[in-house]
Amino acid sequence: MKARPPLGVALSTGAVLIGACSACTAAAGAPAELPEFASLQQAVDAVDEQIGCLDEVDGPTSVHDAAGLVTTESVKCTETVEVFHFDRPEELDHVVTTLSAAAEADGSMQFVEGGNWFVVDFTEVAAGASPDGTRDLAGLAEALDADFRDVP
Repeated sequence: MKARPPLGVALSTGAVLIGACSACTAAAGAPAELPEFASLQQAVDAVDEQIGCLDEVDGPTSVHDAAGLVTTESVKCTETVEVFHFDRPEELDHVVTTLSAAAEADGSMQFVEGGNWFVVDFTEVAAGASPDGTRDLAGLAEALDADFRDVP
């Protein structure tokens, strides 16, 4: 006859296993943390590696909201694709919201958003922009484990 563990030991072991399975389910269902870069240059380098930035491009885009000019740190990757980096998440949220509102009024934009950076494609809203080839921002988002959004 096989020896059985005492009831208390069996219940404790069962509780530990149930707790472990619950923790696994919660972790699997939780949203993944978006990747961050320590600097604008690191973000630009990562984007360049994926989609190929141009060597010479005009200066950064000025972003304006109802209160006026919004302070941003950005570098154009192409004539219509720009990489932004932020020290504070609320700054990122504010600029994304401002640009999304502009997209709704003037045409669509595509965004790739990380934890403290994002990339935007102004192709459809940039007045007089010279198309320099379509960039695969959905593929960029996948390669960098970031979120992709197409704002109509």
